[in-house]
Amino acid sequence: MSGNGGKKRVLIVDDEKNFVKLLRFNLEERGFDCDEAYDGKSALAQAIQTRPDLILLDLLLPEMTGVEVCSQLKKNFLTSQIPVIMITVKSDYHDKIVAFEEGVDDFISKPFQIEEFGARINMILRRMEKSLSSNPLTRLPGNISINREIDRLIKENAKFALAYLDLDNFKPFNDHYGYARGDEIIRKVAEIILAAIEEEGGKNDFVGHIGGDDFVFITDPGQAKKICEGVIRRFNETIPEFYDKEDRKRTYIEHPDRRGNIVKHPMLSVSIGVVTNLHRKIKSHVHAAEVATEMKNFSKTFSGSSFKIDKRKI
Repeated sequence: MSGNGGKKRVLIVDDEKNFVKLLRFNLEERGFDCDEAYDGKSALAQAIQTRPDLILLDLLLPEMTGVEVCSQLKKNFLTSQIPVIMITVKSDYHDKIVAFEEGVDDFISKPFQIEEFGARINMILRRMEKSLSSNPLTRLPGNISINREIDRLIKENAKFALAYLDLDNFKPFNDHYGYARGDEIIRKVAEIILAAIEEEGGKNDFVGHIGGDDFVFITDPGQAKKICEGVIRRFNETIPEFYDKEDRKRTYIEHPDRRGNIVKHPMLSVSIGVVTNLHRKIKSHVHAAEVATEMKNFSKTFSGSSFKIDKRKI
């Protein structure tokens, strides 16, 4: 997907070859790479082989209808996330309902203006990219969006602070109470960060979820300390509620290790590492992540919830 210098790849599926050639010409003029298929069977094979970024699928195909093709695409994990725009000369309400139920993302009717069609394709691709970039548990932006935001700030020579946050003792908590309660913790942490940003941060601040118990937020360097303090205060006030009464009272949980030995694990805490470009040049999102990780690991050497801000002048 998205090979050849980052161009988006589109698979055009229609049994009218002249229409396919014309559509391909117009899309390639607009910077897309295109593949062709003229029936449902070859469309399915082509989609699995090339993994396009988008499929333009005619409703009325020989042997298999466009709806049947879409249904097969959505059932295959290799192609289930590829957005599908259905092309049709029909405007039957029932057909559209059935198609949407089978996973079609949008419709466009022949004849159409190529400008509108191009805009609709770009809209679908942006929507899909955003969806795939979001963490399914918290709905916060994921790695793609996080990296893009950091690189944007660097390119604009903006001053920013990147905070990298994760939980201490989360694995034994998850093992002891189960993944469902662990997921509740993750969602609550997301809420805590957002609440701290809303109260202490700015309207352009950014919160992202890397995955698991790893989060980031990006803010003005002058606000980073207050936000970290707000996150820790809310975390320490809220998280004990997720423990059973007995565990909360004794401030630890007991859980067997791999050998069956009972081990005492402290209650959850949060460690935050912060890097800013006030005193050092941040070269890329990779560089920013490296320094923020270093500071987060330093924070973990202190007991309980804590944060550390990099103030080194390099």
